[in-house]
Order: sequence, then C-alpha cells, then structure tokens
Amino acid sequence: VLRVLQEIAEENTKVLKTLPDPLFVYCLKHMNDIHLDYHRDFLRMNCQIPCQFKSVRKSFIYFENSEEVKKGKGIITDISGGGVAIKSAKKLSKESYIAMNFALTRDFVLKDIKAQVVNVDERGADNMIYHISFIGVSDRLLEKIISHVETMFYMRKVKNKVESVR
Repeated sequence: VLRVLQEIAEENTKVLKTLPDPLFVYCLKHMNDIHLDYHRDFLRMNCQIPCQFKSVRKSFIYFENSEEVKKGKGIITDISGGGVAIKSAKKLSKESYIAMNFALTRDFVLKDIKAQVVNVDERGADNMIYHISFIGVSDRLLEKIISHVETMFYMRKVKNKVESVR
C-alpha cells in the first residue's frame, strides 16, 4: 500500500522542500489540477447517498418562515461543493427551491440545506435527475463539504490503485 501511495504522490505532487531530520516534513506542490472537469468550480464525486427534501417557497431561502409545499425522498448521485444531483420520483420544477437533509458520514449530517433546482433531466415517468445548486452555504460548511468530497475521491483512487496491483 505504501508503494501505491508513493506512486500516486509522484503522479500528483512535487517535493518543493524537505526539512532536516528528525522532522520528516515535506513541502509539497500539486502538479495537476484535482478538478476532473475544467468547466466546474469544484471536484464532483459520484455517490449513492439517501436524502430527504422539501419543496419550499422562495421566501424560505431568505427568511426561513415559509411553509413547505411538498416533501420528497431521493438518492444523491453526485456531490460537489456547489451542489448535488438527486435521483427521485418526486416532481420538482426547474428553478424551484428546496431545503434538504442528508448525511455524508454518521457525524457529518447536513440539515435544511437551502438549494435551487437548476436543471431537470427526465429519464422516465418516475425517474428524474435534478441538478441542485446550494444557496447561502457558509464558508465553513462549504470547506467541510469540499474536504469530504476530496478525501473520498482520493480514498477511492487509492483503493482502485491497490486493487489493480493485486
């Protein structure tokens, strides 16, 4: 496994400076962009995460005092710092607003995340893909989401590399 990690590090980073023993501290520089699609602002990772959402009026996004319009469940099929794609049978319209709940880990649960449907991809009567953009996510929460996605992406990359060596 160490050899595989070294190969990945060699592919993606360059050692800029090494501090003397016994610290073993390396200053590294990423040699390539970690974003898979240069048209996107954030790394996007495929996933299968259950979620609940409620369609809300626009006033909820700004004042948090709007009643729910309708509730739904779905599966987040990909996630990034900018938003998610949700597969669901529940009907939502483009540009509608939702508040969503989902868990990235047992300890990292996101509740009432405000978002907007930016695109709807129909794949059959009960099979819709909604492309959702987060709205008003705090910088701190955004950093945590991005960090989680990047960590999971690289863990998968290491796992795939290890399995290919076997």
